[in-house]
Amino acid sequence: MLAGCSSEQGNIVARIGDIEITEKEFQDQLDIMMKPQQAKELSAKAKANVLKSLMLGRVMQQRSYTQMSEQEKNNLEIRVQAYRNKMLVNHYLQKQSNIAPVSEKMAHDYYMNNLDKYGQSSNKSYSLVTTVSRVTDNQRSEIITRYQKLKATNDIDKIYKGLNASAQFSLSKHVLNKKTSKTAVDKLVANLSPGSVSSLSWIKGRPVIVKVITEDVQKATPFNEVKADIRKALAPVQVKNAIRNESKKIFKSLKVEYFGEFQDLGKTVE
Repeated sequence: MLAGCSSEQGNIVARIGDIEITEKEFQDQLDIMMKPQQAKELSAKAKANVLKSLMLGRVMQQRSYTQMSEQEKNNLEIRVQAYRNKMLVNHYLQKQSNIAPVSEKMAHDYYMNNLDKYGQSSNKSYSLVTTVSRVTDNQRSEIITRYQKLKATNDIDKIYKGLNASAQFSLSKHVLNKKTSKTAVDKLVANLSPGSVSSLSWIKGRPVIVKVITEDVQKATPFNEVKADIRKALAPVQVKNAIRNESKKIFKSLKVEYFGEFQDLGKTVE
């Protein structure tokens, strides 16, 4: 390090070419990289490595900038300004707006409404009674008549045999996973508990009756084990709410005027 050298930003600790690194710049770099206590415990070698990294970065920055066209420099300034504006907005929100923390109730409600995201699944085995093809009007009437005599039973084999005389029926077994349920039959099964039999339904011209046999439920990961992750996931929602509320306050407290192509905007936007 260069002793006895100084600049407006403090003592100069290194120079590479015509680029000088001040003590303040070096300290700022440490502050970005680590916590104060960690910086205090750095060895001389580690500090030297940080300084070398800072020096190399400054050289690369300088060379990169000199190689840019004017258009590239303008684009860079636009991006820098946009980043600066974003940081200022974030600082304002942290200081001025009331960003409500994610409450226990909010996290729990989200958990209950999204149990499948946390491992809950349900597989239902069921029997399906239906015809192999669409039925005629006469067959439909006969099926309805026969069903009236069978609807009190939950014996799916008896229902199948009783209806089979009116048309060519089939009796088959299936498994429904709630995560992949999409069809009309799936919806019938999803609303039934084990041992229950659905009423006669008509799907694409075919009679359908289902009976749920068993249900295997895989429980979700306990709420307490995922609560922290849920709060983290919902935090941006609270920030958006705070921004929305703060936006309303700002627009109400200041006079807003629109010009040119936006002159009618005030009629439709708060």
